[in-house]
Amino acid sequence: MIMRKCEEFKLGISRLTTRRCLGAVAFMIIIYAIICYVIIDNSVDTKESTLVSANQSEERIELQAVEEIPADIPVPYKEGYADWECGNYYSNISLEAMEDYLQVLSREGWTNLQGEKVSVEAKAGTTFYQLTKEDRILQLITYLQEEELPMCNGILLRVDREVSLEEVLNRNKEIDQSKMLNRIQTVVDQKVQEKVIPSARQRILGLFEIYIKEAYEKLQLQAFAAISDRGYTGCFLVRKGVISYVKGSLDNALIVDIDQDGSFELVDLYSTWEAGLFKYDLLAYEYQTPILFSSLTEIPIMKYSNCFVPEGDYEELTLVKKGEEVRLLGEYVDYGTVTVQGQTLVLEDMEHFPYTRWATSYDQSFLFGIEKVIPKNPPDINISIQGIGLDYTVRETAWDGKAAQYTTSEALEEILAKETFLPTIEVRAFGSEDKNKTVVIDFGNSIPDSIHVTDAILDDGGKPLYGDKSIMNETVKILDDSKVSFELKQHMALYLSSNLEDYEKDWRRLFRVVCRFGEKECVYAFLINTGKEQQLTEITDHDFLECEDTYSMLSSSWGLGISIDTKKLPKRYSIEWQVGDGMIREWNDSTKKPIGITAQHNGYPATYSWDDNHGAILWNPTSFDKTVTVRAVIYEEEEKAPIAYADLVLTNEAGGYR
Repeated sequence: MIMRKCEEFKLGISRLTTRRCLGAVAFMIIIYAIICYVIIDNSVDTKESTLVSANQSEERIELQAVEEIPADIPVPYKEGYADWECGNYYSNISLEAMEDYLQVLSREGWTNLQGEKVSVEAKAGTTFYQLTKEDRILQLITYLQEEELPMCNGILLRVDREVSLEEVLNRNKEIDQSKMLNRIQTVVDQKVQEKVIPSARQRILGLFEIYIKEAYEKLQLQAFAAISDRGYTGCFLVRKGVISYVKGSLDNALIVDIDQDGSFELVDLYSTWEAGLFKYDLLAYEYQTPILFSSLTEIPIMKYSNCFVPEGDYEELTLVKKGEEVRLLGEYVDYGTVTVQGQTLVLEDMEHFPYTRWATSYDQSFLFGIEKVIPKNPPDINISIQGIGLDYTVRETAWDGKAAQYTTSEALEEILAKETFLPTIEVRAFGSEDKNKTVVIDFGNSIPDSIHVTDAILDDGGKPLYGDKSIMNETVKILDDSKVSFELKQHMALYLSSNLEDYEKDWRRLFRVVCRFGEKECVYAFLINTGKEQQLTEITDHDFLECEDTYSMLSSSWGLGISIDTKKLPKRYSIEWQVGDGMIREWNDSTKKPIGITAQHNGYPATYSWDDNHGAILWNPTSFDKTVTVRAVIYEEEEKAPIAYADLVLTNEAGGYR
């Protein structure tokens, strides 16, 4: 029975190999393009189990996926393409191809907002177009440059949906974006000096107007997206001659009286990545005159806000206006009405919203308020991944008036010299729906005031793969008064490789945890191997692996015997034991004993004892809460790859197993 299952598993793997290799090539090309253009696709398919509305008692809004550029809108012939926050960029377009594209738009009935035909002559420099057809607005910017610039001979498109053309045409004294270019450039220059906008995006070449429904009617408000010679720069609100920079792309922006006080707010939702963590900012701006202003000038003041981090996989969220209320939609779920609670924006049913608030878990300012002991020396800590305790090194970098460096190469040399335990942790591929493994750091009663974690994937020479710029920052989550955590994911630098073999082998990952205690600073460093998690066949024949009679060797501990029927395995095999989601330990085929066991369960030591017939796993009963799973992973030695597994679930009651 088991042999047949193992053979079926291997046969399935061989059939899938070719398809997986082809799929891997296609996947790498996509990922490489994404990273090169610094584009983050924040839309991942949500499991079908979320198809039920978060609020069953209310009418559900129909949710539909929308393409960035609808199929019936022509796109130019191009050699390069990128999806920006403000639109779609098509690059390396010849003069002839640019004029051909303008002719296509003219033939298909696109006119300017006044109904006049489109000029089909491609002009040197930057040219703005606002075109309309069947109550849709297509904004177009062409670049035709003679000088060498990072962005040359390209076309940028933006399609505005659900915009009332009549409302746009009936606006009175609106500002044309060509007249706003220099004024917004002045604001950009100021924000670059304040280090709010990157200096690389400082030179503005063009603007798109962002049409926000009812914005001009109710607030006399216009919004613009600025595009530089190196990409999207940012969004700007213009009202009564005052220009204000706001974060995000304003694609979700709505005008509504969210707090029912008689004044309209601009409510917006946008996604960002912060140190490797995806999050959503939900904001409401109201135009007010600041108390310190001597004039009556009104500026957008952030009146309400909130920030959410997905508990599992992220999805694309959208704000919609239904009557006088604002609702938050997922890709398949209507999460309900957005309401005001104090100074924050919340959902009516937060209990079933699969996001946690950023401030309560990730804002490190909370670390200052935790009662702690200020250490005289760097404190001993406990670092674990899914129950596996990790060795580490520590170096004082700013301590008692002394300053020193502790580089990645120094940390690696010190760890290797100690010959510390180096585990292999298998992680899922990028974008997998399965949850990532978690790294937990326990500081005891001396939690730092700030914690910064860096993650370097190393090449064969021990240097960061693709250089220091590829070192990732990990976002730290505060668990309680002593522990923090971060997610262990595949390193993004891995996906820059065009070599298929790189995706199959293990990689060394060096983590540096920089901790500050007041004026003191130290760096903890630890090293692990990460490899691709295998998809294994589960052995369901319980005669292969079973729990035998219980017995006790120590008064404070008890054990469960495990027997294995080796006749049901390949002739040449080996076994790894995984206990409680971790603790991978080899099984010696000749001695029938495991090799090199060191581990912990939830912070308690785990003791092991074995005899020649079967293994007895001994725990203090408090070492796990209710159950723990013992997994036997079977390898065929010739293949050096796992082929199947079997599980035993043990309880914390003597004699308990199932």
